[in-house]
Formats: sequence, structure tokens, C-alpha cells
Amino acid sequence: MVNGQYRHNHILRDLLTGQWGEVLEQTTAGSFYSKEYAYVVPQRIGDLDVANLNDLSVLVFVCEDHKEILNACEAIRVGDKAYIAYGNAGGEECSLAWNPYVAVVNSTDRAISNLKFNVDGVQVVSNKTIAPFCTDTVRVANYSIEGIPVSHQVYSQTTNVLFDSYSSNGSTVTAGGAAVNINYGNVELFTVEGPLTLSIRYDSYPTEVMFSLAGLADCRYYYQSTGASADANKTKEYFLSPATAGVYRLKVFDTGDDGLSGTVSVKNAQGNTLFSRNGSNLMVWDDIYFNITNPGSDGPQGPVFGIDELEMECGEWKVWPNPMRDVLHIEGEVQKAQIMDMSGRLVVSTEGNALNVASLPAGVYFLRIVSAEGIGMKKIVKQ
Repeated sequence: MVNGQYRHNHILRDLLTGQWGEVLEQTTAGSFYSKEYAYVVPQRIGDLDVANLNDLSVLVFVCEDHKEILNACEAIRVGDKAYIAYGNAGGEECSLAWNPYVAVVNSTDRAISNLKFNVDGVQVVSNKTIAPFCTDTVRVANYSIEGIPVSHQVYSQTTNVLFDSYSSNGSTVTAGGAAVNINYGNVELFTVEGPLTLSIRYDSYPTEVMFSLAGLADCRYYYQSTGASADANKTKEYFLSPATAGVYRLKVFDTGDDGLSGTVSVKNAQGNTLFSRNGSNLMVWDDIYFNITNPGSDGPQGPVFGIDELEMECGEWKVWPNPMRDVLHIEGEVQKAQIMDMSGRLVVSTEGNALNVASLPAGVYFLRIVSAEGIGMKKIVKQ
């Protein structure tokens, strides 16, 4: 169950041999039945596009009297290649930098290394090794905003990434899959005089809505807040007056993944509206920065815990249960385990393999695991 919904991991899309399959003649112990089938994969199966053949599996099974399955196996797809599953803009918690990365799927039965990508016409090589039948993430570029605008500037960029080749068992193999475009931007940077007034129109579930304002210079939160039950269907204003002039990052997000019904807006010291957005599609919104030119009165509250670590799907850890209730268990070598809320605020920490989460409110969190093998990141849910 994920957020109260059953998640299908595999769905039957078609029967290549019809409902009742091939009828096998009487056989003897030790004999084999062999037949070759040709099947043209359609562009659509049901109501879904077949975008990637690597997402499809072929299962073969033998049954008796249309009732009992005697044996079954998954057919090995000959010639599978590693490919890019998706790309993401990435980003750093305390800078104006973007670090686009791609998720590489190694669908082969051998480890791959020496990954070569074409990033906007420039070759990028990664020395990361990806284990057989594993997915891992690879940084492919880095971009940053160099200049601070006089008043207001919008930044955007698109990066095209093609997975060219990789090394496998001593040979160079041409990668599979298509290129991906990674869009990052529509980042807005305002140079303003403080203090600022943040206005949030809450929906019926204000406790799911959080916001934070973090300073880039010291990587610390100056404001963090979560809506209260009494704020339901009301507009609430927050007075933002950080003690140090500099660049700050505003985040507003809805941990319930159903968006806000009202608007989010920010005004400057003169009461002028810098921007106002409808929050109906707002899940995680962190592309607004303010260069506040004058010091205010409120100091920092606590350090920012970076939550932009790349999730290692092939790590040596097993985490259960997820969703969690009272205790979260980690199997594997752990030096430190931390749970952070959606703003990156540390809420639970341990140097062992079990975390007491009974006191955490329901919602979405990040689990960060540190060990001698590296750092892993995973999204977890508290029921």
C-alpha cells in the first residue's frame, strides 16, 4: 500500500498464445518441447504507450487442466542494453547551482563502467560502476547563476543527454534507449528590500503545507513553519525579516501531494506584490530566491540538512516497513541514519539500525543513511 493505494508492480498486458495457450501433446520424462514465436509489439497496449521495450517482460508458464501452474519462468531478453530511464535537474540546497543527473538502468547480467554521455554536444565520462540488474544515478553537468540582478530575473535552461556507450566485460558496448531532455529553470531571483510578507491561502489540510526560508551564505534556516489545523481554508501571513543581508531560498510544498487550493504570494517592504501564484498544482516549489539588501531582526533557527543526495537504488541496505508506524528498521552497515521532513529539517537521528518514529506525524519524509560504503537516500512514508 502506498499512500493508501495498492500499487501494481506488474500488469498483464497481452497473451501471446491466447487465453489457453498451446496444447502440448503427451510427453515423456526428459523430453523437450520447442517452438518459435514472432510477436509485433504494438505502439500502445491498452491505454498506455509502449515507450520502452525494457519495461516489458515475457513470462512462460505450463499449466494443467487450465487450473494448476506446474512451472513458470521469465524469458531472458537477449541483447538488452543499459539505458537512461529519466533525467532530473538536481540542485544544491545552499547555492544557485543546478546539477542535472540521469538514472541509468543496467538491465544486463554484467556490471558496467566507464559510462560515456553526450551532454549538449560535449562528451562526459563517469567512472561509476553499476551492478547487474541495478539502477543508479549519474551527475552529468553543473550550472549556476553567476550574477545577481538589479531587480528581477528569470533563469531557465534545457540540457540534452544521450547515453553513448559503456564498458562491459572488457568490451565497449553501445548504450540503448533514447536521449532525454532535462529542463531546469524558470528560477526567479528578486533583489528586494526587506522585510518580506509571505501569504498562504490554505486548503482543508493545512498541516500538510510547509514552507522554509534558508540563507545561502550560512546554509541555515531562518524560518520554518507548518500550517495548523485552525488555518483550514484561511489566509495566513508570515513576516520574514532575516538578520543578514544576502540571498535566500524560499520553499513552499504540500506533503499531501494534492496541491493547495488557494494562492501563495510575497510582498516587499513597500507592500508591492513581487509574485502571486495559484497553488492548485503545488507539490514542491523551490525555484524562488531573494537577494535581500538590508539586514532585519531575526536570526537563523538551525542548519540546513541537504536532501539532494542521489538515491542509490542498488545500495546494501534494506528498509522496512515502508509505510512505517512505530519503528523503522535498516538492514546493513550503518554509521548514522537520519530522517528529515520535506524541508530538510532533521527530526530523528540514530547511530544504530532502528529509528523510533512513533512520535512523527503522518506524512512524507527522507531517510538518509551514512556508511563506509557511501550515502543513500530514500523517500519514506509515515502512516
